[in-house]
Amino acid sequence: MNDAYAKILREYANDQEFITKIRAAQQAWLTFRNAEMEALYPRADKQAEYGTVYPMCRCLELQSLTEERTKQLRRWLDGTKEGELCSGSLRVSQ
Repeated sequence: MNDAYAKILREYANDQEFITKIRAAQQAWLTFRNAEMEALYPRADKQAEYGTVYPMCRCLELQSLTEERTKQLRRWLDGTKEGELCSGSLRVSQ
């Protein structure tokens, strides 16, 4: 995810309006991710509440969320088809 995000920042560096908004979106996603994890595992003493498997389960959930976000970010790198009406800031793929 971090590689895709960094590549987007490089490839779109000339579009400062977009860069500002993608940075805000990424920060909002990180806030969402953290809140999602707290909702899934809300107890203060996570190890006592969820057991010794908690660290593994936490990592698996973080992996799943991160893979989904990476797919979302890849849209700006992969681009879209010529003529796509709702492509917004996505570039046309070559």
